Amino acid sequence: MLVNTVATATEGAWNVADVGNGSTLGYTYGTRSFSQNGLGVLGIQNSQVSSGILLTKQAGVYGYSQANAVGVVGHCATNAGMWGYSASSIGVIGNSASFVGVQGVGLGGTGVGGWFVGARAALTLGTAAAPGAPTSGAHLIGDIYLDSAAVVWVCIGTGTPGSWVRLTGVANGGTGGATTYLPTPVRLLDARSGASSELVNRPALAGNEVYTLSVAGLGGIPGGAQGLICDVTVLGPGGNGNLSLFPAGHTAPVTASMTFLAGAFLANGVNTALGAGGQVAIQNQSGASTPLVLDAVAYVS
Repeated sequence: MLVNTVATATEGAWNVADVGNGSTLGYTYGTRSFSQNGLGVLGIQNSQVSSGILLTKQAGVYGYSQANAVGVVGHCATNAGMWGYSASSIGVIGNSASFVGVQGVGLGGTGVGGWFVGARAALTLGTAAAPGAPTSGAHLIGDIYLDSAAVVWVCIGTGTPGSWVRLTGVANGGTGGATTYLPTPVRLLDARSGASSELVNRPALAGNEVYTLSVAGLGGIPGGAQGLICDVTVLGPGGNGNLSLFPAGHTAPVTASMTFLAGAFLANGVNTALGAGGQVAIQNQSGASTPLVLDAVAYVS
């Protein structure tokens, strides 16, 4: 059953389908629809004029409201509250001067606030006028912001302008991205005579030895880590030489991670990528035994 009544001063149209529960909605609407088994509102746009307003975009359903009210409300218990579809333009447009343009709320523990599908990006953000996080206006935790340099920011603290963190990333086809610092440095390797207290213990590296250390999974470093930031300390090597750290499975570089003299106690910070399985190779480019320790500071995801 479909009933169409004449529009009143506060209602553009009152469309009712299968209404029988006697409920009264305490809102003022431009278009108001209710359905128990069908579509509450079905808008099909064949021209650019809707309700006497010339639209610059063709729209299936257009809702406009002033004074902090709501242009369009869609509610459904088990399916879609509002469904916007467009073959070549925009499915749903929400404009608001002081409230929310479009709001999606998932209820019941299984509902989804928003669902975006299609051949193009699932969600497209318009860029801001300047680089950096917002410096004015009220923002809520969870706000996502794209600045003029195409850097994505996420609000982690409600306020004016709120607290923001920048999302890191790498170009398509690249590896490595976010750097995570460990709460405290972790000694991954103790390679000296009598070592027994660290995560990996072994004797000093023999002359010209290449040792492979499995870093992934040690000391809070996840299995998917792509790189290691660490400190390497030699503890009285038997001869002059140098150490090279590099991704396991790759050719040793011609450059050195650190250079030392016989008997020296010397530390150096080293950054290196990890090889397959999260492994790093340590090459002792010295003809003598070289005791050392390796302490992790951070890892790259």
